[in-house]
Amino acid sequence: MHVIGFDTHATHVAALKRLEPIKNHVELYHYPGDGTLGSVIPPVEELYPGRKWEYVFVDGPHRRYNEVKVAMRVSSRFIHLHDPNLGEESFFPGTEWRELEQGRIFERIQ
Repeated sequence: MHVIGFDTHATHVAALKRLEPIKNHVELYHYPGDGTLGSVIPPVEELYPGRKWEYVFVDGPHRRYNEVKVAMRVSSRFIHLHDPNLGEESFFPGTEWRELEQGRIFERIQ
């Protein structure tokens, strides 16, 4: 399994990068986003052009409108929202995604 992670806290990224068991399996990035419209979000599509992930996990205590939009584009199958309804409830799940678990797990409709 190959995992990428983005965190708004540089200290979290630094701590995780020191964990030996994950060094060859996880790429970690710091981004200074705050979840507001127009904030800086992970450049996933630039870092991995054309790549899709089967499982995308979105977390954070802030409004995640932009993060969920990116997740919708880069997930091929599942999106997991931790603490749902932080800005995405106006457009998600929509016609392309169905809810599997009470607002937390969504699956792309094939």
